[in-house]
Amino acid sequence: MDELVNECCGVIHVVKEGDTLYGLSQMYHVGVEEIMYRNPYANLYHLQAGDELCIPVGKSGNHRRTAGFAAGEGNMDL
Repeated sequence: MDELVNECCGVIHVVKEGDTLYGLSQMYHVGVEEIMYRNPYANLYHLQAGDELCIPVGKSGNHRRTAGFAAGEGNMDL
């Protein structure tokens, strides 16, 4: 995970039991797709307590929400 710390332009979130991508997107005000994009090697469909995820937050405009996911709609198919 050292590479992740060096490359993450945001915060490192340590997953707790019960965390979901949608819940994290709501907590940090970023789109689910942005979290997925910033964590290409994480198993985002099966989060486990202790996993470390890069959450893109900050001045760079990463607070935009993605239509559908922000409203809790849509699916996770890519």
